Amino acid sequence: MRWVHALTVAIALTFGGWAVAPVQAQDAAAVVRSPVLLIDIETVFSGTQYGQRILSEIQSASETLKAENQRIADALTAEEQDIAARRPSMEPSVFRAEADAFDEKVVGIRRAQDAKEQELQDRLTAARSNFDTAIRPVLGKLMQDREAAVLMARRDVILYFGAIDITDAAIAQIDATLGDGTQAPEN
Repeated sequence: MRWVHALTVAIALTFGGWAVAPVQAQDAAAVVRSPVLLIDIETVFSGTQYGQRILSEIQSASETLKAENQRIADALTAEEQDIAARRPSMEPSVFRAEADAFDEKVVGIRRAQDAKEQELQDRLTAARSNFDTAIRPVLGKLMQDREAAVLMARRDVILYFGAIDITDAAIAQIDATLGDGTQAPEN
């Protein structure tokens, strides 16, 4: 019946003109039992060891790709300048052939680098999907412990009592259960 009281207070706050913001629980140490719980899944992803490892790996690969792109751009710029510097002493047909070959080379490199960028995005998408799958049992256990029937994204809620937000508890439990995600979870 506690949730009925919370709903009544939420309605009173909404129609009473009070500020629309989460209301903090009076006793944060107490585990609130509620049929509906909230979570900020982006904060869970970026706040867990598992999510941080994924983000770090993707960031590292992205920086490596960025450095590679810069080296390639520098080399292509030097090659282009060389062709341009030699142009006055070249036959027009020879220059055109070199310029066309250079343009074809640039297009090929751009495609290859774009494919590497897409592969990096695909890796992030797959890692995020694996993360979401791996944390489901942990979130399910948190819901069970709190007698919840629904877990909603916090961004979809206008007004709530902070006590039903399990984001911090989820981060702690995921870290304790899955660590950085490189090891199989212990049962």
